[in-house]
Amino acid sequence: MGILLAAAGVWDLFYTRMLFKKLKSGQIKTDNSFMATALGLSFLVGVVLVIAALPCVVSGVQQVLS
Repeated sequence: MGILLAAAGVWDLFYTRMLFKKLKSGQIKTDNSFMATALGLSFLVGVVLVIAALPCVVSGVQQVLS
């Protein structure tokens, strides 16, 4: 479960970074005023997923070693 959470978090962070770069360079043009909020929340979700994955991975490793 921890590996899946970490993978989802890393993918979300990667996609958010890619979208931000496209918006900044002008490849994507939008007049949506909520785009900054969407990018910020997407970044936050990615960070939360990665942080939530750490205890799951540690717990799984401890169970395997014991």
